[in-house]
This record gives sequence, C-alpha cells and structure tokens, in this order.
Amino acid sequence: MIDHRPPVSVCMATYNGAPFVAEQLRSILRQLDSADEIVVVDDSSRDNTVAVIESMADRRIRLLRNTRNLGVTRTFERALQASTKPILLLSDQDDVWHEEKLERMIREFQNPAVTLCISNAVYTDENGNRMPGFRFEDLHEMPGLMRTIMQNRYQGSLMAFRREILAVALPFPYPMPMHDWWLGVVNAAVGKAVYINEPLMDYRRHSATVTKEVHGTVPQMLKQRLQLVAALIRRFPKILNYARMPRA
Repeated sequence: MIDHRPPVSVCMATYNGAPFVAEQLRSILRQLDSADEIVVVDDSSRDNTVAVIESMADRRIRLLRNTRNLGVTRTFERALQASTKPILLLSDQDDVWHEEKLERMIREFQNPAVTLCISNAVYTDENGNRMPGFRFEDLHEMPGLMRTIMQNRYQGSLMAFRREILAVALPFPYPMPMHDWWLGVVNAAVGKAVYINEPLMDYRRHSATVTKEVHGTVPQMLKQRLQLVAALIRRFPKILNYARMPRA
C-alpha cells in the first residue's frame, strides 16, 4: 500500500455505453478514496447511458453532458479541462479495471522524474471472455520522441500522467490524430514515461467499440505525422515554459 497517495482524476468519455458503463465505473470506484473524482463527459448519447451513470449516485462522479456529439477527442479534452486532481487517468466506458490497477500505477509516480506511465492489458470480448491471439505489445520501455511520432504506442485507457503535462497538451490542436497519441508525443517531448508490463485491466472489444484497430492509407498516415510535428512546433513556447516550471 502507498501512504498519502496524491488524489486522482479519472477522465471518461461516454457515448451509447449503457450496456457496459456501470461495470466499468464500479471497478474504478472500488479503488478510489473520498478525495478522488471521476469526470464523465457524455457525448450526447442516444441510449440511457446518462441514466445509468446518474443511478449510481456517487458523489465522486461528476457528470457533464455535451449538447451535441463532438467526437471522442473533444469529449476527452473537455473531461481533462474539467479535472482537478494532480494525477490523471483516462478511461473508456466499456473496459474493466483490475483491482490493483490504481495502486500499481500510482507507485510509479513516487519517482519524481516520471510524468507518465502506461500498463499492459488483457483483451476480452463483450462478455468479458479473454480473446486468445489478441494481446498488447510487450514494450519493456517507452520509445523516445521521434519513434512516438512515427508510431503511436500510447493507448489512452492504459495511461496515467501528471497534471503538469496539460500545460503543454491543452487545448488539443486541431486537426490531429487521436488524443492519446498527442499526449504521448507531448510527454515524450517534456517528460519521462515508464511501461508497466503487467495487465492491469480488461480491454473490451466488441462491435460498437469506438476506436477501431485499422491502419489508414500511406498518405493518411503521413498526414497524421505531419500534423503532430506541426502541432509540436506551435507548442514550442509552452514547452519552454514547462521546462522552467519548478519541480517538487
């Protein structure tokens, strides 16, 4: 156990997630203290996702609602902007946290040099059954800036990071690839990432999964990388300011 751990904000984007969101929220809430929070931003769901979340009646859940569908990146951006705690974790609506996830990830931040950590996970189907043949890559260590730009190794729902990273990362630049890739690039530019080669959650895959695991065309992939580089260049003043920030 970690004594006097920092409070955390778990940032979740939801959209038509009624079949799964309660199970995920319960798996998270079991690990939180009274000082922690879950910031849920619902992206104008058409099912009863909001009603399911409200029925949990837990003060640690802060529910915000988009008046129109903004997409996953802008919805996560709003959740991060609304968060208040020093350590941030991203959460999808349909996964399940293992009971040791939070404590294991927080342990990495006992090293003041670490600004972000990412874990492994277990693939499951929509019923929670493990999927043989599907696995996350065993990275052993996180890549540097150029390799991160070339290939995204950052899956948002597996990440935890210090709030200071948002001083550079927010607001998200548009157009851009996925939010988790951008956060990984920013962290590679200003901080230190560590990889936990342990499965700390069930990563559920099903027909309604928002993020599809397909590669774009070569021109699309090149465009994405150019967008990341251009965004990083525009953030150079913020990167310099981050470098001047006092460290605990």
